[in-house]
Amino acid sequence: MKQLIWVILLAVGCHKEGTGAPGPGGQASGASPASATVAQPNGAAPASPAAPTQAAPATGDAIAALDDFDRWLAPIWKLEGAARIQATCRAQHGLVARATTLQHAPAPAHAAADRWQEETTRLATTTGTLDLCCRTRDNSCLSDLHEVFVGLVALASGVPPADRHKDDPAQTDDAPAAQAQPPATAGKALAALQAAAAVLSDALGSNATTPAALCKTGHDAVAAAERMLNAPGLDVPPSIAAEWSALLMNVGAFDSQVCAPGKPAALKDIRNALMDLCDRATQVIEIARKAAQPAKAPTK
Repeated sequence: MKQLIWVILLAVGCHKEGTGAPGPGGQASGASPASATVAQPNGAAPASPAAPTQAAPATGDAIAALDDFDRWLAPIWKLEGAARIQATCRAQHGLVARATTLQHAPAPAHAAADRWQEETTRLATTTGTLDLCCRTRDNSCLSDLHEVFVGLVALASGVPPADRHKDDPAQTDDAPAAQAQPPATAGKALAALQAAAAVLSDALGSNATTPAALCKTGHDAVAAAERMLNAPGLDVPPSIAAEWSALLMNVGAFDSQVCAPGKPAALKDIRNALMDLCDRATQVIEIARKAAQPAKAPTK
């Protein structure tokens, strides 16, 4: 499943090299200390151990975001076969946007912050593969996504179980005509995209002849691209928010997917991974440009 991330998109731009085969893709509870009997003054009876405190129901932004994500995922999950993949593809951008919201929400009460960040990032990364699954009509993406979401829900105390919205109507992405016009700061976002694409393109054109050398070049490129796409004060237009998030997820996964320490992929697969990232950036640029174009006046 993870290999789908590196399926090569045959988009325009960034193809400086020939194509090739796609590249690869509870915390244990400690023993409670024994409750010691403490002698009381004046011969009073020993104090009874305090009753264990039950976790209070979780509240806050994270819980609202979990509920919102379930409202989108649960009605799709109960479907089967072609109906499931069709509904997934109609809701893919909405799922990506809501996974991003969860990723930026602070950990709810009683959830370890590091585990919450790890699992929400995993959810966002898995959601980012939905576009590839829609292209290949692969239903396994939703199975992976549902599994990750169930685990995330389990981290938050006092939250209803996953699939509580299974009988709700299936959600779909807003039609392009209903999306908001890009804000005035869209020019900064487009500039950041173009700079990131240029860095990735330079890495793709590297003359590196060994996997280790190309991994070093690729690592430096994706790190620079991440800094550009996460620049402070950057206001990403709503029209490209989902694609922007998916690009960031795939940029962030480059090292672990093809350049794991001591286990780099084949040189051809690393180039294909860089080509995929470069093509994705080019596609987002094209979407941003189209969204920024003023609507044409109706022809009389």
